[in-house]
This record gives sequence, C-alpha cells and structure tokens, in this order.
Amino acid sequence: MIAKHKNSIILLVLAVVAAIASLAFTYYRLYYGVDFTDEAFYTGIPYEFALGMRPFIDEMNFLTFPSLLLFPFVKLFHLVTGGTEGIILYNRHLFLGFFLLVAVVLFFILKRVISVHSAILSSAIVIAFIPLNIPALGYNTLSCGFLTLGLFITYHALSHRERPLYFALSGLLIGLSVVSYPTLVIPFVLYVLLLFLYLVRLSKLRAWFLFIAGSFIAASPVLIMMAVAGVDHVLYFIENLGYVGKQGGGIEKIADHISLWFTSYHYKWGTILVLAAAALLFKKYNAVSLAALMLLPVFSYPFHSEEPVAFRSLIWVTNYSMLLPFFYFIHRRDETVRKMVVLIFLPSFFAGVTYLWSSSNGYIAAGLGFFPAFIAMTVLLLHSVEKTKVKQLFKHVAIFSAPVFIMASLIWLQQQSVYRDQPIHQLTQKVEDGPYKGLYTSEEKMTFMKTLSKDLDTFSKKGETIFYYNHFPAGYLFSDRKPAGNTIWIFYYSINREIHSDYLAENGLPDTVIRMKYLVDAGLTPMRYYKSDDLNNLVKKEYDVVHENAYYEIFKRKP
Repeated sequence: MIAKHKNSIILLVLAVVAAIASLAFTYYRLYYGVDFTDEAFYTGIPYEFALGMRPFIDEMNFLTFPSLLLFPFVKLFHLVTGGTEGIILYNRHLFLGFFLLVAVVLFFILKRVISVHSAILSSAIVIAFIPLNIPALGYNTLSCGFLTLGLFITYHALSHRERPLYFALSGLLIGLSVVSYPTLVIPFVLYVLLLFLYLVRLSKLRAWFLFIAGSFIAASPVLIMMAVAGVDHVLYFIENLGYVGKQGGGIEKIADHISLWFTSYHYKWGTILVLAAAALLFKKYNAVSLAALMLLPVFSYPFHSEEPVAFRSLIWVTNYSMLLPFFYFIHRRDETVRKMVVLIFLPSFFAGVTYLWSSSNGYIAAGLGFFPAFIAMTVLLLHSVEKTKVKQLFKHVAIFSAPVFIMASLIWLQQQSVYRDQPIHQLTQKVEDGPYKGLYTSEEKMTFMKTLSKDLDTFSKKGETIFYYNHFPAGYLFSDRKPAGNTIWIFYYSINREIHSDYLAENGLPDTVIRMKYLVDAGLTPMRYYKSDDLNNLVKKEYDVVHENAYYEIFKRKP
C-alpha cells in the first residue's frame, strides 16, 4: 500500500512537471515573431472600434463578429495605456490565459474519467497547442477554445453532474464559438438536433431548452449591435462579404480537400495495420492490443508533410482524431467511449468539415474543429489503459508515453516556425516601442517599423485620418490616427474595389494614404496593382505623393 501511494505521488509530480514545461515553452514562444497581417488584424479591428468606428458600417470584414468579443479587452488596454504600445504582446498573453483556462476546466472534467495525473497530462496538451503558430486571440483560437469547452462541459453534465447551469453554460460557450467563427452555425444546428435526440431518449428535454437559452445569450450582444447598425447596413455588409475577406467554396471543395487530406496522410497503411492488430488481439491479448493503440499518435504524426511547419499541428489533430471511430469499434462496449464519440467526436467532425469548407486553408483548418476530438482520443487511450489489468510498470509507461509524445511534439512544432517571420534563432532584434513592444523580430522588420514610425510623425498629424492599402492592417496600430476605410485589411485580389472607393468618397477622404510596395513578411513580397483599380484611380485623382521609400508611398490630399 505504501509503495502504491509512493508511486502515485511520483506520477503526480512527473505529470505536474510535464504541464509546467508545456506552459513554460509556450510562454517563451509568445515573445518571438512579428506579423503585420493576420495577427495584427485580430487586434486591429477591436482597436478601431475602441477609436469609435462602427461595427457592420465602418468595418466590413466578417472578423467583426469575434472582434466584438475582444473589444472590451482592447478598450480596457487603450483606456489604461492611452495607446497601442505593447498591444500585440497583450493579446498574446490573453491567448495564453484563455487556453490555460480551457486546460484547467478540462482537468476538472477529465479527473472524473481518468486518474489525476492522466488528467493533468491530457489537459496540458491544450497549453502546447498554437494553431498556425499564431499565439493570439482571434477567430481561429477563440472558436476552437469555446467549442472545446462547450462540448466537454456537455459531456460532463450528461456523464457526471446534471446541474442545469452546465447545460446553459455549454450553450453559451458553443454559441460563442459560432460568434467567433460564424460558419460554425452549420455544425451548431446539427449539434442542437443531435443533443435534442440524445436528451429526448433520456427524458431530459429541459436541459435542451437550457442549452438553447445559453446559446441565445451568446448571440444577443451581436444581434443588438446589428440592430444598432440598422437593417440596410447589415444587408450591405452581408452582400459584400465576398469582397473583404469571406472565404469558403462549393460542395466540391469538401470532397477535394478530404481527398487532399487522405493523400497527405503518409502512414495511413501503417495506421491501418496497427488498428487491425489492435482489433484482432483485443479479446485474448488486451495488453498487446493497447500497446498497439499507443502507437497511433506516432503513426498519425505528419513527419513527411509537404505543408509548412506552422500547419502541421492542425494536420496532426485531424489525422489523430479521425482514428477515434476505429477506436470506438474496438472498445464500443465501454460506456465512456460511446458517450465521447456521440457527444464530442460527432460534433467535432461536423465542425472540422465546416472549417475545411469555409477556410481558405481548406483541410488544414479542419484541425480547429477536430481539436475536442483530439483531446478525447488521448483521454480514451489513457482510460482504456487504466481499466485494463496489466502490470503497473506497463500502465505507467503507457499512460505517460502518448500524452508526453503529443505535448513534446506540439512544443517542437511551435518552436520550429514563426508565422510570417524568420526562424526563432534569427529573431535577435527586440522591439522597444510601438504596438509590437517586447517582441523579438528580424533586422528587416525592425528597420521597417522604425522607418514607418518616423514617417508617421513627419507626414501625419494627430487627429487626422489615415488609410493603408494593400495587405497592411498593422499600420493602424502604429498611431492613434482614425481609420478612414470600411475595413482595415484591403486585399489586392478583391474583385470589387469600388466598395472601398465609394465608402471613402461618401464618408470623407482620408488625410493620409499609405500604399504598400511590398508585403513585409518573412521576406519582401511585391504588391500588385491594376490599372482598372477604382481605389487606385481615386488615390491618383485626389492625392499627390509626398514621400516614397523602399517599402511604401505616402500620399497627401491635393491643394
């Protein structure tokens, strides 16, 4: 008994050490890399709302929805600091805090399913996960986190504690995932129907209404903001989403990208052999069967993927999660397995396919929806090991091998690439001021930021309006100049540029226009402008070039 207790203490300590290591590496990662596009956009839209710009009127991008959730935090930062200095690092800390919260909630849920040390290991995986290697709160991370919380809380309410509050909370969280990523309304509707059928069978329909009430609460602030904007503006917003960043595709995209995913799964035949061996050996050689299943995280890992390193964690999430139905086939008599498949895997599958269809990243983005199933798969592996009568040494090795391999691999992936910047070892320049204060970046980007800050002081006065194009939403974070356009990210490939020029003509031309020559990312990517561009033609007609350098041109109004 004493030896068993001592072993439990050792396992607990090791699990805590692994979780702390996961947190430490992720925290270290927050300080590296500067991105002027996606990450700046996540913070830039709530910042423009803090400056007085109107949702659905002065901002046309669909990221308006998740930005309403971030607005209170950005507004608070702006009120306290009076500007934007360090705002990107602030958002990164919000990201870590949010995913740490997800991990803590999962721990308290999972310790009812598996041992405490296994629950620590499983929940710590959340902390090591950085989707697309962008450690910031935005539509991807918010929707993924809220979805994970909501699905696991529903599972907890139906498996352990049927408190009414849990169903309302689950509805609120899954509703927030839809607010964060509006196309998730499709899996939301499917999940509502699935939950209805599940609860009717259990004669617990009241819980379903509580879930609906929670989701309505999540949608209410957005509906109020849409009502304030007015029907005409909202309809115009919806009508023109395709010109300001809406992604997606037809039904054929789903089939095409499922095929791409399957083709990219390099070890699929080895995985099939492992699953077949596990199924055949399950009844007579349960320990050997489980040992085979513990290899699944390795066989599903995209070792030889041709995709950028930043995408591989999401690819792995999908690969590994899609093995859960096969695991169910082997362990279908286990009630915990059955419940997690219905309450977590199925809605995760619906969400994954929706991300695949609606994101420009296609099958790569599916991992955002599959992430709850990714955690569930790991939990069920550990659950199966713990309930099997095998030697303690085997149990201990098995319980640590899968989650530690997953955690270590996710940490390795997050440290191997930086979104739209150089590798970490080349990021030697510490930013001392401005929105990216506290971060380390490359010499090129440091030079660019210093040049831009100096030129803004020279050519743009406090209280003036400003307009940047193309592909530079970060520009608005470098000053308190109010954005003049109807979105802060102007895409060069937008078919209809007239919606931007018309807005400027009707709502007042900006005092300063900055037209980018290059997209300043890991290198310098030249911008393309077309003669038939309405926005370009307006700028040429109304403005003169007052300054030019290697990165951009600065225009001021003609006398």
